[in-house]
Parts: sequence; structure tokens; C-alpha cells
Amino acid sequence: MRIRCEECEGTGEIVVSWMKCEVCSGTGKVKMRKGGIDELIDVRTCEKCGGKGKIERKEICPSCDGHGEKTVCDLCKNEITEFDDLEVCKECDKKIVRILDETCDYEDVFQNKVYKGKVTKVEKIGFFVSLNSNVVGLIKRKEAKRELKVGEEVVVKVKSVRPKEMEIDFTLSDAKGKLEKKVKKEIESVDILSLRDLIGRKVKILGEVIQIQVTGGPTVFTIGDGSSLTWAVAFGSPGMRAYPHVSTGDLVEVIGRVTSHFDKIQLEIMRMEKLWGKEAIDLKSEINKKIEERSKPSKIQFLVEDETLVKLRRKLEEAAREIKRAVFSGRPIVVRHHWDADGTSSAIVLEQALLPLIEKNIPDPEAKWHYYKRIPSKAPFYELEDVLRDLSISIEDRDRFGQKFPLIVLLDNGSGEEDLPALRRLKAYGIEAIVVDHHFPSEKVEEYALHINPYLVGGDQNLTTGVLATELARMISPSITDKVKHVPAVSLVADRSEHPLLEEYLKLAESKGLSREDLEVIAEAIDHEAYHLRFLPGRGIIEDILGLGNLERQRKLLDIIWDEVRRKKEERLRSVLKSVKSIEMNGVLLNTLDVEKYSQRFQYPPPGKTCGIVHDELGKNREKVVTIAHGPDFAVIRIKGLKVNLNEIINSLKREMPYAEIDGGGHEAAGSIKFVEGYRKEVLEGLALKITSNSH
Repeated sequence: MRIRCEECEGTGEIVVSWMKCEVCSGTGKVKMRKGGIDELIDVRTCEKCGGKGKIERKEICPSCDGHGEKTVCDLCKNEITEFDDLEVCKECDKKIVRILDETCDYEDVFQNKVYKGKVTKVEKIGFFVSLNSNVVGLIKRKEAKRELKVGEEVVVKVKSVRPKEMEIDFTLSDAKGKLEKKVKKEIESVDILSLRDLIGRKVKILGEVIQIQVTGGPTVFTIGDGSSLTWAVAFGSPGMRAYPHVSTGDLVEVIGRVTSHFDKIQLEIMRMEKLWGKEAIDLKSEINKKIEERSKPSKIQFLVEDETLVKLRRKLEEAAREIKRAVFSGRPIVVRHHWDADGTSSAIVLEQALLPLIEKNIPDPEAKWHYYKRIPSKAPFYELEDVLRDLSISIEDRDRFGQKFPLIVLLDNGSGEEDLPALRRLKAYGIEAIVVDHHFPSEKVEEYALHINPYLVGGDQNLTTGVLATELARMISPSITDKVKHVPAVSLVADRSEHPLLEEYLKLAESKGLSREDLEVIAEAIDHEAYHLRFLPGRGIIEDILGLGNLERQRKLLDIIWDEVRRKKEERLRSVLKSVKSIEMNGVLLNTLDVEKYSQRFQYPPPGKTCGIVHDELGKNREKVVTIAHGPDFAVIRIKGLKVNLNEIINSLKREMPYAEIDGGGHEAAGSIKFVEGYRKEVLEGLALKITSNSH
């Protein structure tokens, strides 16, 4: 061990003599004058000698050779001068039996040293003794003096060692009862990011345990150090957990050999130890700093310079940072989105940025399936069924596979009062959420999620989620810009946006050869396929429709789907028009239809789309139109030409009719409402009256 040199008190120098100070002539004081020669100002301590009147003459300490420290024997505490083992002296070394750690190789074995091992094989030539799983030597029969058995522990002395040939000759030693000493190899730590250049080498990494998987073969530990993530595998009994004292979230030191598995780098563990106290705290801090640095969002110029987007930039950058941080720390991401064209295209464009990042940074070959899920939601809000499913799966993945709880990203839903029960449940489990939406918001959402909504900065529904999600995705991965720059126009056309800069977004789509009519067909095709996919993500299918995959296939799909959509819409219109009741109310054309009775259930187009078809057909030549398509306990509403906020109207009805169990919302001029069936007539009449009374 190293101790402070007592001779020089750790300075590395000793005083050999003193010399008289030339500045103060040995007095330790100096006189300071100012002005005339007789004007005495002050008498001060000499700065050169510090008032001693003499100056030290120093030389290097001969006891420690100027190091300020000495190496002493761990056992007898005597100073060690020259010896290859700097922990014990020559005399004490004779008393030690060394036990090799798994990190040690042949180069760590020395001639004439004594080691503890185990007999692993018996041959005619002699007995093979393993010092660890890496180092094996031979005791020739003439050196053994007795018959040894496989599994027997023995103490051996190294007669000769040839590291390059990986050969050792042992003799049996009689050193029983001597002091045992664990020999660990000192290896300098490396960043996980550098492992690909170190295949075949033995390395040490320091990091956090992100996930633990027990397989039929090895136990697989996912380790992250802030620079990247890697698998570290420990081989033991099949199906049995290696290093059971190590848990997810622990800070560890891992020594192992770098290998490649399915073109993914991994570490075959030789030794893994938990870190404690200050060492663990400092490592965690260092990891967090690295992740923070890597998670900085890209500084992009918006596709179209919009005042509302500028006001939302800080929050969009914060969301990009959170999403990147989740990937770099090995945290799964769940994207929930409304299943219409705006919500689906929003999710797809974010997926284009996320999946390459996940595959590049997470060692699991199935990372894009295990660390990312995209799930459509039927309603434009985060329903209890959705959140309970997400929580159930997250808890199961944590318990079965050691995964962290996910980051939840809600697209084209999550902003309203209806979303609060689900968001509160996420918070109860400590699960963070990001909401990117353009529906009318509740201010309470910010208590539970990072909330990005144009209404919060003076904007409105005309800035669609597709626009917001595209800019968010570009902050994560700017390289996708050319591929996805038409997606905002798809979402704007799909949601019939009246955004003042709509033409600018249409020009971006035109630069990719897409007219407004093309965008309308794409939007209708997404709605159609999403409806029939139900709650499946349709990964690959939606990308092709959006033109993010095979363009030839896109053209074929759009031709097929558009023929089906047009036929189904025409059939539905013929079916329901005869049942529509139209009246004039306060200067407004009010259309109502029972969409449950006069259209096939569970067939495309669904009630909301049917309401829109009727609304467009009957409102062609009218400025002010309201269409209400209802069922036994719900209604879908479309409004044209009226300055109303449907969300406020529904909230007003809730207060006036608490017995009707009213719930719902959406955009200002489009949405849905639920109620108790027995109060349907009263609710629908109140709804129609409140909407049309705002006609002037």
C-alpha cells in the first residue's frame, strides 16, 4: 500500500541547510520609504523569507525519491523497495497463496508464485489444474507425488510459465494454511461507444444496469454508461439468474471480453461488482451529464415560419430532448395517437425519427419491437381502457423482462378534460407523458404532462398535430426532412384546416409531386385503412400510403383504396339522405340523422365520417350549417359558418344536466358527445339550441 513519507511529510523535499536572506540581511524586516529620503513610512515583514531572516535550501527526499509517498507491505508494513508485487514484501510473499480472479490471464501468472486451483482433468501425462476459467496448467505425474482427483482443490507452485503458448508447469505445494490473497487484474475503463473497435479485447466498463433478462442460456444485462448501451452476458446454469445480487438501476463495474453477436457488440462477463457510496453517486452523475449532452435537440428552421410554431419552439425542443433521453437511457417509448389521418400521420412521421435512433443505440436486435410501440386510439382522447392496457403491459414488461417504465407520447389526443383520469393514473406510477395535440385544451393537463398545444400560445385548431409532430421529429433527426416534408400538408388537408399559411405547406407537397387532390386521396386512404386495422398499428402499410416507402406500391394502393372509399361513401350517402331531418333554426340549416338506424353498423364509413359526408353534401350552398348524427347514447357534430366552441357548449350542458352523465369534446366546430340514452331527446335539443343560438 502507499503511505505518506514521514521524512518529508509528503512534500517530496527535505531541508538540508539555511542561508541568510539577502533582502532583509537576516533581520526578517524591511523598511519602506516614500517621498524624501528622511520620510519613513512603514516597517514590514520580509516577503522573501517570511520574517525568518533565513531561506531554506532543499533537496529531493532520499527516503521517497521525491514522491512524497512510500510503498509498504500490506502485511508487515515494512517498506518495499524492489519487487514485482507492490503489495507485499519478499518475505511475506512466501506466505501467500494467490487466488486468480476471472479477469486474470496467463500473463498475470508468475514463476515461483503459489496459487490455489482445482483439478479439472486427469490424463496419462498428468493432472490439469485450472486457476480460473481462463488459466489452466499441468502437474506432470512425476511432480504430483500422489494421485489427484477431478474437482479436488490443490495448492500449486509455478515452475514455469509461457504466456504466449498459454502453457504453465506446476508442482504441488505444501503451503496449506497460508494466507490467501485474491488477485484482480487492473484494467483501465473504456466507454461503451468504443467497444466495436475492441473486439476480442478484455475491457472494463462502468455503467448502470438498464435491464436484466434471464434466458435459457446466459443472463443478459443491458448496461449503459451515457455514451451508449451494450449487452453484457453472464454464462451459468441454463435458466438460472447470474449475479442475483445485481438489480436494475444498480451502478456496476463490469470486466469482460468484447465479442460480436448477430453484428451487435456484447461483453462476455468475467466479473461484475456493484458500486456503492460516493463512487456510485459520481458515476451516476457522469452518466446523466453524457446523456444530457447527447439529448440536445437539433436547431432547425421550421418548414414554414409560423408565429405559433415560434412560440412553441421551447416546448417542442424540450419534448425532443425528453424523447432522445429516453432512447439513450434504455427507456421504452409508447406512442398513442388518434386513428384518423392527422393522428396517424403524426405518429408515422415521429416513428421515422425514432426507429433508426432506437436501433442504433440499443443492443437488442429486436429493439424496434421491444423498445417502441405505436398504438392507435379510436377516440380523440386517452381513454381509461387505453391507459389501463398501457399500465398493465408496462408492469408486466418490468416484472418479466426488467424493463423500465415507458415514456408515453400522446399525439392528436391528450389535451382535454376527458384525458385527465388517464393522465392521473400515469402520474401515480411515475410514468412521464408528452402531449402533442390541437384539440381544445384543459389547463390542468400541464400538471401531468409536457403539454404542446397551439391554443396555449394564442393559436387554434388550424395548426394540426401533423405539423407539430413533423417539426418535433425533425428536432430529433433533421436528416428525415426531405422524406417527410409533405406530411404536414396531408394532416392539414385531412382536418380541413383553414391555416393562413396552408398554401406554403401545399407548396412543400407539390415539390414532391403531390397536388391537393393527391393529398385528399392519401388522407381518405389513411382513414379507411386505419378503420379496418382497428387497433393494429399497420406498420409498413401506412408508410406506403404516405409515400414513405415504395412509391410504385403507393400508387397501386391509392388506386385500389380510393375506388373502395368512393363507392362506400356514395352508398352510405344514398342510404342516409332519405332519413335526414333538416330544419331552419335561427337562420341555420340544422340536419339530424339517426346514424345507428340508417347505416350499417361496424362498416366504413363510421358515424363520424358519415356525419361529415352528409354535412358536406347538404351544406354545399349554405353558409351556416349544423349536422348532428346520433345514436342511442352518443352524437357526432359538424358545424359550418358559426363562431362557436363546441367544447364550451358541451361543458355548459354538463353543468345544466348533471343527471345525463354528459361527456365529450373535440375541436371548436367538430366533435362528439356521450350521454345517458334516456335523456337523448333533451340533450340533443339543448345541444342544437346552444349551437344555433350563436348564429348572429
